[in-house]
Amino acid sequence: MTQNSGCFDWEVKKDEKTGSISHELNRLESHLLPKAGREGVPVCLSFAGKKRESGDTHYLACAMQSGVIHVLSGFSLKVETTIEKTFIDPNDSKSPVTSLQTSSDGNWLACIRNGGDISIYNLQTLELHTQIPMALLGNSKPCACGFHKADNNNLVIVCNDNRFYVYSVAERQISNWSAANSEKIPAAITNHASRIRGLCFNKSQPDIFCLWSPSFMLFVDTTKRVALASEKQTKKELYKPSEKRVKDLGLKIKDCYRPLVSAEYIGENEIVVVESPWIKVMQHFPNVLHRKRYGGNN
Repeated sequence: MTQNSGCFDWEVKKDEKTGSISHELNRLESHLLPKAGREGVPVCLSFAGKKRESGDTHYLACAMQSGVIHVLSGFSLKVETTIEKTFIDPNDSKSPVTSLQTSSDGNWLACIRNGGDISIYNLQTLELHTQIPMALLGNSKPCACGFHKADNNNLVIVCNDNRFYVYSVAERQISNWSAANSEKIPAAITNHASRIRGLCFNKSQPDIFCLWSPSFMLFVDTTKRVALASEKQTKKELYKPSEKRVKDLGLKIKDCYRPLVSAEYIGENEIVVVESPWIKVMQHFPNVLHRKRYGGNN
């Protein structure tokens, strides 16, 4: 078991570790299986780790089909795994959780529910910290979120219309950058047929984050403004901004990778991009209505 950037994970490099990992998984299963009948199966998992004077504390947040979130602690052969806290939907809607994310310092847990509301929990006090209603996001429904690795106070929220917001967790409000720029996102992004599916962060760049969809990667620099619609920012300038305009642009698109399946930073200035082979994409195409056959009569 290793702890990297505050996130708890299992790493299998030697055969002798397999037994202990299997033991831990069996212990987790013994806690969750009895609840499956009334709460459903787990749908989202997220690990978090926090260093304390009394020793490191590791949590596993597990969201069930019913919308209930269990926070389990104790992932060691010497410590009994226990359920520390159970969070219930504050709105009592029993809406299922679609995304569950923890901050790299182990302080915060954010969840998006199918109804559109976002709940943020404090993992130190194991209490609800705040809720983010859809009204605060321009009534756009959130589909993904993530804490910046360089600043765990900033939660980046992506909506299903490709709009995005930066939320200050400590201040319980939209950041100054989002308040000034989130409604100015170009139509070339919000009207794009490809919808943003995920986001990733470079720990060495606290002011920049990356959003990705199957067709493009969008890099957002929160130290720069988003161009006004009146400035006639064309789609060409968004993809390939001129040297004169690039100093003012807070958005930059890369579309050299496609179709994108995933993107994640694995180190400072090191990003891994996973593409789906086109042959797999073509296998799902419908049969052609007409195919030209050269050398034939049709």
